[in-house]
Amino acid sequence: IKQWKKVYSLYIEGFRFFGSGFHTSEKLPEKLSDLKGFLNRNPEHYLKISEPDYSIEFERKNA
Repeated sequence: IKQWKKVYSLYIEGFRFFGSGFHTSEKLPEKLSDLKGFLNRNPEHYLKISEPDYSIEFERKNA
């Protein structure tokens, strides 16, 4: 479940998962506990293609 929380959090932050894996950006975090530091270090990461959308999280919690 922690891995899904990590993926969901990355999605909310504007990351999308596509491509071949050949890029020079930092590797996506392996653990949920590494997520905050990763986000702070990578505001312009190759896979971050949009601004964060926190309404997604709000809608999920209030469904």
